[in-house]
Amino acid sequence: ITCCYFFYSTKETKQPIPLKEDITVIVRSVDERTADKCLEYAQKIFGDKNVFSIKNITPLSEAVKASYQKGIEENKKWTLIIDADTFLFEDKIWQFIEEANKTLIKDPNAFCFKGKVFDKFAQRNRTTGTRLYQTKLLSKALPFVDKGRKEIRSETFVHGEMINNGYLT
Repeated sequence: ITCCYFFYSTKETKQPIPLKEDITVIVRSVDERTADKCLEYAQKIFGDKNVFSIKNITPLSEAVKASYQKGIEENKKWTLIIDADTFLFEDKIWQFIEEANKTLIKDPNAFCFKGKVFDKFAQRNRTTGTRLYQTKLLSKALPFVDKGRKEIRSETFVHGEMINNGYLT
């Protein structure tokens, strides 16, 4: 199992951080041994009532669908989906969300924001499956989940379809 740590570099700002009440967090897992710790840590950052677990749903397209549906059901501004082998830096995730909020001012069609992780085994930064979605656009993405169910990277397929329909990812 690769343990990754969320990393986003930005200048320090004096603006208020986003509110926990604006975010639904979904920890997605399929038998990762780190799942319980990831869930516990996410609850510490975002609060118990904002964090949910999607466990052992396969194929990936069904896990993506369940994650999107939970985000829609909770109806908050943001839905953050975290793979269970990912642990967030608390200060960096709030900076990342603040940058996403700023982007929405310029482009309200921003669907998804992808951060970087530091892969401690590979000793490098890389893009990860941890994604921050603008919740109100998840319902527009749901039809593409079924369309891409046979794709190996079904979530990436959904992002491509959203781009083709004029949304930023």
